[in-house]
Amino acid sequence: MIESRNLENQMVTGGDLRNREAGEERFVTPSQMAEYWNVHVTTVYRDIRKGALPVFRLPGGRLRIRWSDMRRYGRPIE
Repeated sequence: MIESRNLENQMVTGGDLRNREAGEERFVTPSQMAEYWNVHVTTVYRDIRKGALPVFRLPGGRLRIRWSDMRRYGRPIE
């Protein structure tokens, strides 16, 4: 299972992504999104470059994807 830290520096695992309260702003990493949609992480980065998936860049350069954007994403663009 993927483990990561959210924007508040709290540990988040893949299972936590599906079981959080509605209405709370949530973000995921490209790797977490790839696992959730069962696609390769390269597919996620390709769709980010195409502009099909909006992302936020953290001060260190890492990317985060809003949960609602990930859910709206649907299927990867081929």
